[in-house]
Amino acid sequence: MPNSQGQLTASRGAGGLGGGYNGGAAPSSPKSAGPRHGNFSKRRQNHAIYSHKSDPFIEWLKSILKTSFDLDIMSVQIPPQLAQVEELCSEYRVWGEDSRLARIVPDLPLFFTDLKLKEAFLIYNKKYRITQRR
Repeated sequence: MPNSQGQLTASRGAGGLGGGYNGGAAPSSPKSAGPRHGNFSKRRQNHAIYSHKSDPFIEWLKSILKTSFDLDIMSVQIPPQLAQVEELCSEYRVWGEDSRLARIVPDLPLFFTDLKLKEAFLIYNKKYRITQRR
């Protein structure tokens, strides 16, 4: 509604066409965007910034397991592969930088406990049937 100076003001009546929020879409402004900047969330921005920071052990493990997923022989090949990785990790805990695993994955962190990868995979596979997926 125009005021005495000819400017439009917000009407507070039901169904008014004023500038206030009346149930429609919230006005978009830089302040109302919240934690988002542009079209990317903070999590996605951080991923873009820190994608180069990956765990070399996990990347190596993914690379050796990838062929099992590609060849569709997961149930036969993954448990023995994980058993070999467990053996390499146990050797690394004893020998440290002189172990075979340290030569394969140079930037390896310390392992404080044994990794039960095969056992964990078998439990997870029993519950979620990973090897039976297509």
